[in-house]
Amino acid sequence: MNVGDHSGTRGFVLDILRHGRGDHPTLQALDFFLALNWTAELDQFSNEHLKENSRREQLQNLEELGPLTLQRENARRRVEGTARTVLTYLSASLKDLRRRASGNATLLNTVNGIQKTLLGMQNTLVADIHYLRRADSDEEWRKSESRRLGKLVQNRLDFLQNPTDCSQRRFVVCNLRQACGFGCLLHHACYCLLVAYATNRTFLLQEGEGGLLFGQHKWSSVFKPLSKTCKTYPVPTLLDHKVAMMKKLEFKKPIVGIHIRRTDKVQKVEDRRPEAKYHSLEEYMGHIDTYFREREHRWNIGKRKVYLATDDPTLLDEARKKYPTYMFVSDNNVSMLASAKSRYSNTSLLGIIMDISFLSMSDFLVCTFSSNVCRAAYELMQANEGDASSYAVSLDKRFYFNGQRDERMWTVEKHKAENRHQLSFESGDLLQIIGNDLSGMVSRALNLRTGKEGMFPTYKAVKEIVAVKMPTYPEVGEPNEA
Repeated sequence: MNVGDHSGTRGFVLDILRHGRGDHPTLQALDFFLALNWTAELDQFSNEHLKENSRREQLQNLEELGPLTLQRENARRRVEGTARTVLTYLSASLKDLRRRASGNATLLNTVNGIQKTLLGMQNTLVADIHYLRRADSDEEWRKSESRRLGKLVQNRLDFLQNPTDCSQRRFVVCNLRQACGFGCLLHHACYCLLVAYATNRTFLLQEGEGGLLFGQHKWSSVFKPLSKTCKTYPVPTLLDHKVAMMKKLEFKKPIVGIHIRRTDKVQKVEDRRPEAKYHSLEEYMGHIDTYFREREHRWNIGKRKVYLATDDPTLLDEARKKYPTYMFVSDNNVSMLASAKSRYSNTSLLGIIMDISFLSMSDFLVCTFSSNVCRAAYELMQANEGDASSYAVSLDKRFYFNGQRDERMWTVEKHKAENRHQLSFESGDLLQIIGNDLSGMVSRALNLRTGKEGMFPTYKAVKEIVAVKMPTYPEVGEPNEA
């Protein structure tokens, strides 16, 4: 099976399935990023050099932990999500009220007093949520279970990718001919991997004309082989490069990662509209300030450190001048090579790989999910943390996977429209999401029962989770260790 050039992601995936076994839908599973050999290699370094002192002692007690119940975990997530929605709503409302009260000193003092009190409550609430996640060693169980599932998927992929007799195997041969950047190409490679898993095939990348990964550079120039038995090539020194970069940049935790995409992403090219909206440095730093302030309320953080990944070489100097109390960690040589004209060089390729890796290793991530690089970093973070849903903020879109099914939500309580723009529904209605505001407080949806469309408060609904049948590969046993 050959995977060629396709204009749309949904068509890209469906076309592959039509040529394979179409009875297995494409699985939307972020943890498949664990299947990329370079991720496992970089994780090996992270595990050896970034462990917390108490980690080993905690892992020794994992056998005594019982699994979380679904109801308990769902309830915790609802509490955390609703609490953050309330805080976001109050902060936005007070900001608007402060603007309106600019000419009234008495009212302005009152608003500022409320804001100060709210910040204190917010700091305490966030700390309480932090402890709630870790009550009864729940967080360690989540991470342990995530590692176990990741290992299970790795074992299954190892079985698929390394058959004893390649002549008897069916293949997904992926041609990366899409005219897009590294993050985009990486996700297209993942689409091929998902299809290979769903259709019991071995996944190979076609190298040579039409099969290049990044400009003139091949997958084999930086990554380990996808198969040890069906195709071989030299093992690169990517891990050594990462170790050297960590020492050079003094990348140490705790640290917040930000990815700021500029150049062609936010610029109008000929008659085409910009891919994404421009966001100022101040917008990113607002979220970073909140993150550190909430944690400094209970813990000694020390110097505030930020890993800056960007294709704008002027941003590092701007950040250091505007925010002198922060330590910004960044490789400006990579930023200078990330422009549209020079980003396909070997140095730029290594730079973007390092950016994705370091961003995923950060304690908190601020970026734009319209960017493939941002989403790839979050996906790796998700796989490493077990549940990183509260460890990242997007300034534009909510997280999505190209080609995913329409997002739907089940309503959990009744809502009556207060104006013509709102949507009414009963508890138990199924809504098809059309869009949402960045705060997550309000969404636009189609009520599939009534056929009406409108805005509604997002907290009154929960996401629909759809499970699909996939091969379980009984030839591969359960992993021995978590």
